[in-house]
Amino acid sequence: FGTTFSGYAYQMLSDFKEDPLRVSGFTWTSGSNAGLSLKTPTCVLFDPSQNFHSFGIEAEDKYTVLAQEEDHRNWYYFRRFKMQLYRSQEIPRDLTLEDDQGKHLPAMKVIGDSINYLRKHLMDQIDKKAQGVIRPSEITWVLTVPAIWSDPAKQFMREAAVKGGIPNSQLMLALEPEAASIYCKHVPSEKMIKGGKSHLDAFSPGTKYLILDAGGGTIDITVQEVQYDGSIKQLYMANGGDWGGTKVDQAFEEFLQEVLTSPAIYRFRDSDKAGHLDLLREFEIKKRTIKPDSTSKVTFKVPISMKEAYEEEIGGDLKASLSKTGKRVNWVGDKLRMDADSARELFDSPCNYIIQHLEDIF
Repeated sequence: FGTTFSGYAYQMLSDFKEDPLRVSGFTWTSGSNAGLSLKTPTCVLFDPSQNFHSFGIEAEDKYTVLAQEEDHRNWYYFRRFKMQLYRSQEIPRDLTLEDDQGKHLPAMKVIGDSINYLRKHLMDQIDKKAQGVIRPSEITWVLTVPAIWSDPAKQFMREAAVKGGIPNSQLMLALEPEAASIYCKHVPSEKMIKGGKSHLDAFSPGTKYLILDAGGGTIDITVQEVQYDGSIKQLYMANGGDWGGTKVDQAFEEFLQEVLTSPAIYRFRDSDKAGHLDLLREFEIKKRTIKPDSTSKVTFKVPISMKEAYEEEIGGDLKASLSKTGKRVNWVGDKLRMDADSARELFDSPCNYIIQHLEDIF
């Protein structure tokens, strides 16, 4: 259950005994969003009566249709709401989360209904594959949580999962980097140098390693050592910070506000929610292609409504205005082209935090 994307994986005990890496997942239908298919966006939609309507890309699409028809005002749309829980200093049982319009619903309901949706989705898949052979009482459920979350936040997630239909006696919470660590222990990823030749081998006893889980909301880090009996020993307390991928998204939106002005961007967001969502989806894909040594410009397809919002709010021609920014960004047809330096700079803030934190750990 992630800040930006959520999904699930499952494994039969018999498969684990034969091959620990034989894990099944689900390919979500994600339209043109290639590369996002193993997870669906962490978005949930409730109808005006506060009843659960949809989750993931279905919730995104339904909400944008409602917005285009001006029927969205009384609906409740929550996006990337997991970080609201992380940032809460105290987590009372009646904590509320804020939706896209500033309305509130109980956090326990929002998260519980979201987990319930994923639970039902998974059970449907298991029933199709196992054809009713698996009994609900035979399932061990694992819910991953950020390592840096407080104990009250972890307990809140446990209670929300129970509200979502998962029996407490069958539920295990796992720290995200430790889950990754257990997986990596089985992956032949250690490069051993012998006789001038390198080959891959599984983590051998005595190996010390650091796992850095770079998620959408948080960066979670754990340092561990493989013991001679195959178990894992923690060498350094789990740690990290809120320097995940959403910080890059935030930097992109701030960049747009800088070059197009905040009033124009606010007008664009409010007047064309579907267009704004398309832009964010486009950026989510393009940001994965930005490399440290990249010299080529990054091109985004931009809704014409953004250009119209700028000209209505600020006046003047957008293309002419952008030319004043030098080579940083320009407008070509229906596309915005950002120079390589500006694209890399979007990663500067979170990367600098991560680097400094790792230096402190070492």
